[in-house]
Amino acid sequence: MRYLFLLLIPLIGSCSDEYTPVPTSNGPAWEISGVVLDGGTGRPIAGQSVDLVRLERSCRWCKVRAVDFVTTATDSAGRFVFNSRVVGVYDLYAVSSKNSFCADSKALGYLSSQKMSVRLEIPQKSCIARM
Repeated sequence: MRYLFLLLIPLIGSCSDEYTPVPTSNGPAWEISGVVLDGGTGRPIAGQSVDLVRLERSCRWCKVRAVDFVTTATDSAGRFVFNSRVVGVYDLYAVSSKNSFCADSKALGYLSSQKMSVRLEIPQKSCIARM
């Protein structure tokens, strides 16, 4: 049993708060497109900010950290597009400009060569404040 504990010490030590990001590489192109709708009316929301966040972790047991993000705004039809060659795990967020408690998000997972369409719905009138 004592030898098993000694084998685990290097694994425990590798999960410190010091973070070394995994180098990014240029992979195949991927694209995320979608639309942001008012959750109450179903109408598109023009000019809505949409954030795409790339996540990484330095070891299997460590916390996931946001390493970079890109923001765009929807067009007059509520549509947005992100494309890149940086492979990784991504999340997508849209937060209402009228009420920061009104939001929608999607965990997109690992992106490398996919084309994906996403629908985000933000309730514009009735959001419950979360404390």
